[in-house]
Amino acid sequence: MSDVLKQWLKAKLTSLVSVQSASIGKEPDLVAHLWSGVRIRIYLIHQPVKTRAIKRAVQDASNIGVGTMFIVAANLLPPSGTRFIPDEWLQAIHALSGDQIYAFQHTKQGPELIQTHFEPMGGVAKWEMQYGPHFTFNRLRFYTLSTRPRFIKGTWLVADFDSPAFWKDNDYRRHQQKERMKRRRATGNTHWHHWEGFQTWRDSHRGDSNPNTPMKTYLDACYENLGVKPDADRDSVKSAYRKLVREFHPDVSELPKDEAESRFKILTEAYEYIKSANNWQ
Repeated sequence: MSDVLKQWLKAKLTSLVSVQSASIGKEPDLVAHLWSGVRIRIYLIHQPVKTRAIKRAVQDASNIGVGTMFIVAANLLPPSGTRFIPDEWLQAIHALSGDQIYAFQHTKQGPELIQTHFEPMGGVAKWEMQYGPHFTFNRLRFYTLSTRPRFIKGTWLVADFDSPAFWKDNDYRRHQQKERMKRRRATGNTHWHHWEGFQTWRDSHRGDSNPNTPMKTYLDACYENLGVKPDADRDSVKSAYRKLVREFHPDVSELPKDEAESRFKILTEAYEYIKSANNWQ
C-alpha cells in the first residue's frame, strides 16, 4: 500500500508546473526537484515518531538549502471536532506546515490527500481537530518559515502545496460554530462552561461556584468579552469589536505579543459567534 501511495504522489508532483521531476526513496520517501533548482524532501509518516527525529530531518535539510514536507497518515489523527492535546511530534509538524497538517488516506477510489488544522480552544490548553475540503494540487511552494514552539523553535526551509487556509474562511468558521452547537444540544448540555475575562474557561459545575449565580451561556460570554449587553444591536457590537481590535491587535498592542495574539483571537471568535447566532451576514 505504501508503494501505491508513493507512486500516486509522485505522479501528482510531476504534474505540477513548478516540478521538474520526482523520485521515490526510503528516507525521505520522495524527493521533488523544482525547475528553480530547489529540492524538496517529503516524508510519509505512518506511525508516531519522536519530535527530535522531525527536528533533525528539517534541520539537516535546511542546513544544505533543501526544503522539507511531512505528510501524516490520517488514522493517526482524531475525528473532526475532537478536542484533544496533540502529541508533541504532531504539534511540531503542524507548526512546520504553517498551522496545518497534510494527511493521506486510502479510499475505494485510491489514495487522497486532505488538509487538517488544530484550532486552539481559548483558555483550555486544548485544540479542536478540523478537516478541510479536498484540495487541488496547484503548485509546490518552497519558503522559509520561523516556528515558535520551544521543541521545534527555529527558522527552517519548508514546502507546502500553497493550499488556502480553510480554517480562516468566515463561512467555514460559521459552519463550525453551528456544528458545535448541534453537538451540545444532542448531548443535552448547552451550557458546558462559562468564560471569564480573556483568559480561562471555568467549569460551570465546580464546587466553588455560586449556586445563586445564573450560569452564562457561551453567547453571553461573547457579548461580555466585547463589552456590550446581550440585547446590543448589530452596529453596537460591530463598533465595540472594532474598538477593541484596534487596542489588542498584535501589530499595535503594548501587551506582550503572545498575550495580544490570544486576546485578539478571542475577540474575533466572540464577534464571529455573535454574528452567526444572530444570522448577521
